[in-house]
Amino acid sequence: MATIVNQSRYLVTVKRRPDLAREFPHSKAAAATAYKDQVLRDHGLKAEIERGPLQLLVRLRAQGQPKQSKRVKSYEEAEAFELGAQVDQHRGLALDYNRSHRVTMAALMERYITEVCVEHKGEDIEVGTLKGMLADSRGELTAAREAFKQAQARGEKPKPVRARRQARNHLEWLHLPFADVRSQHLTTYKIGRLRQVAPATVDRELDLFAAVIHTAIDSWDYAVPKDPMKGVSRPKYDNERDRRFEGDEQECLFRSARREDLIRSRNLAIESLLDEARRHAKTLPNASARQRFLKQARGQAVRQLNRRYPVVPLYESLLALLLETAGRRGAMAR
Repeated sequence: MATIVNQSRYLVTVKRRPDLAREFPHSKAAAATAYKDQVLRDHGLKAEIERGPLQLLVRLRAQGQPKQSKRVKSYEEAEAFELGAQVDQHRGLALDYNRSHRVTMAALMERYITEVCVEHKGEDIEVGTLKGMLADSRGELTAAREAFKQAQARGEKPKPVRARRQARNHLEWLHLPFADVRSQHLTTYKIGRLRQVAPATVDRELDLFAAVIHTAIDSWDYAVPKDPMKGVSRPKYDNERDRRFEGDEQECLFRSARREDLIRSRNLAIESLLDEARRHAKTLPNASARQRFLKQARGQAVRQLNRRYPVVPLYESLLALLLETAGRRGAMAR
């Protein structure tokens, strides 16, 4: 069952007297009428009451389904919202889009910073980037630099702006309701940002936007008509390093690989000699006795080994394969 409430404001106007114009909320019809009568009584002028731009509140109520509401600007939008909710209910999807209309993308980014970034290894970089985006969406860096220039022009000695980065543009949409964020907002940001930084940097920033959006949808249950990241193409770039060995770097690398192979093979040989000792240790009465016995057995195994053990060149072989593969790829690229 859908209920549509007209929430357009009441406008009281008087011809050629804009100073007497007043606005009243949709729930204050009596106050608007009283003010109209007051204008006639105090000024002898006839006032007119009309409704402002159309603002409709659509409420959906259905038994066993979550309550939903949405503000729209036309009856066509109201009907489309009602029809979409009915389709979702018939498909068994109890989606509450109202929550996505009450939270902004900026608020979701702040929640992501406090709840998700703390679990990531690159927390500092992620938090710095997200906070920079939020600041740029409010124009803080641009305003600070402009204030610095104006202070210098007045002959003052202002405190310099620390930030060395370029201020990001086209981020005003971060303060829109999450349900109103569209792919076009992200595409416009991508195009503008590519004029400032390398494509790889833009791609990483889009990854952050995607992480926030998908966390909000998948983990925080914010329902949206369409995932804003769908339809956003990623910038194309090739930032693979073309690194060549210099001097004795290759030989040093192979020496390190051989040393790791020796350590690994020696440890494997010692462990194989301790198999029988471990089985015997399980028959001992307590943990202290088992630890003492295994310590003695390990010392005896080390003396028995005396460097006579098979060495499997695992790391050396892997390194040779990687270098050969990289050499072929480099030849093909040339």
